[in-house]
Amino acid sequence: MLILNNLNVQIAGDSHGPAVYAIIENFPFGFSPNINEINEDLRLRQIGYGRGARMKQENDTLDFESGIWKGFTTNMPLVMKIKNRGTYPETSDERKVPRPGHADYAAFQKYSHKDMRIYAEGSSARRTAATVAAGSLCRQWLKNRGVEILGYVESCGCECDDNNYEDEKISTLRKKRNAHETFSLDKNINEKMKKHIDASGKKGDTLGGSIKTVVKGLKAGIGSFSSSMSRLDALLAANITAIPSAKGLFFGNLDTFRMSGSQAHDRFSVKEGVIDRKTNYAGGIEGGISNGKPIIITTFFKPIPSLSMGIKSVNVETLKEEIVDYVRSDVTAIAPAAIVTEAVVAITLMDFLLSPKSIEQQDVFI
Repeated sequence: MLILNNLNVQIAGDSHGPAVYAIIENFPFGFSPNINEINEDLRLRQIGYGRGARMKQENDTLDFESGIWKGFTTNMPLVMKIKNRGTYPETSDERKVPRPGHADYAAFQKYSHKDMRIYAEGSSARRTAATVAAGSLCRQWLKNRGVEILGYVESCGCECDDNNYEDEKISTLRKKRNAHETFSLDKNINEKMKKHIDASGKKGDTLGGSIKTVVKGLKAGIGSFSSSMSRLDALLAANITAIPSAKGLFFGNLDTFRMSGSQAHDRFSVKEGVIDRKTNYAGGIEGGISNGKPIIITTFFKPIPSLSMGIKSVNVETLKEEIVDYVRSDVTAIAPAAIVTEAVVAITLMDFLLSPKSIEQQDVFI
């Protein structure tokens, strides 16, 4: 369940069970979702350079099980279902060797069940398919209110795109991202990332990276400093860092902590009779409240812990050292992480705009 104040979004379903689900309560009445757009976002989550065999088994499409009547939302709980095609055979052997870097051993210490497969079911990134479906719906709702969101790959391993795209339209950036297999925005960086991923895959190793998420069109005044869970940055941080493999994030310019105060803070200017900022080092949020500038979030993802090269571990039953069994996986999942992060940001922002105190609150047909 995401941490929200107005929407209630529950993600359910086992990684290798019949399906994964997103259950949304309090979604406004009268909105007509574009299912083709949701299915396109689900497709994007499945692709990206460095993806592995599991994604070839899935062909994610959405079914609304409830909450839709004659093509629009009814304010009843929305149940969004995505079928799984990759499932465990019932005769599968138990897995008793935890993967370093995975939730396997930490969960074993908590629950004491020696078959590590059960922990993979709960911590697997497979359920992010349901997150993307929910986020895609919320992103459509936000776009109708002038708020647009894009997530793209800023870095993969040691290859990084340091270009500033803040002044470009989200629609332009989306076309650039979707044209590149790594979901980066620069053609040359895309080719460098592909070579880096290929080299890592040949060694049997994996790569992490960073995602830049840009939000445009969000008016000033969204959020609050009155409590931790009413702060815009706090809720975004809580929900984004709950994405599997996310290890941390930063709002705004990563160089600000190296700057002095006279350099780091966004100075005011007057442009055509309106107060504006000369820079956006803060990343669009000050004191937990949006300040009208684009929101800029950098999220860091660790490498995938399933390595085909093999990695030493310990059997929890025999306590002897063993090589971890290789579980089908990706060389990197940083490209789909852009789609998942975008979805989580959309859900969280919609939650804020549904607040009775929000200047954006509307319950009308769109």
